[in-house]
Amino acid sequence: MKHLLTLTGLVAQAALALSLLGALMTPRVAFADDRPVISVSKDGTVDGSVVVGAPPDVVHSYLADVATLRKRSKDVVSAEVEKDGECELVTTTARNFIELTYVSRRCPSGSGWVETLLESDTMNDYYAEWFVTPVTSGIEIRFRMRTDLNMVPRRLVRAGVKSNVEASLELMQSILGGPDVPPDRVAAD
Repeated sequence: MKHLLTLTGLVAQAALALSLLGALMTPRVAFADDRPVISVSKDGTVDGSVVVGAPPDVVHSYLADVATLRKRSKDVVSAEVEKDGECELVTTTARNFIELTYVSRRCPSGSGWVETLLESDTMNDYYAEWFVTPVTSGIEIRFRMRTDLNMVPRRLVRAGVKSNVEASLELMQSILGGPDVPPDRVAAD
């Protein structure tokens, strides 16, 4: 019976890993060859990029609003943001089969934002970077994320994060427009 409870807990944590951390599970949006490009490095970092058509100030405004970014995730129950000098302390609570709360520090960088884990009972590691770069066809948004959850196989976490990064970038492209597709909503939406 004890092994069954342990297995059930692992399955619950694995399910959470699949939809955690900014996961935006929405219907796929097709943009021909302009779809997000996603890769996973040997250390488990998921790297995704997409080109959007919105002006730089709209893209910056969209990505600067971390509370809204978090709340677009189907599993995020709450996201509280507190200023910390130039940075922000972000407390995120997510719920799937279990509830998870973590605190991260998000700071602007020369080309976007960097976010690191400060505390969590369930996460061993969380590191995220947003890069915003003008390109010929619009603005490239690049998102790199590395995370590790207690008692959840890394392979499962990586697969979930990869899927969620792709869905997040697809949603951004649907909101901010593709290189040849105008934005259908503004960042304040």
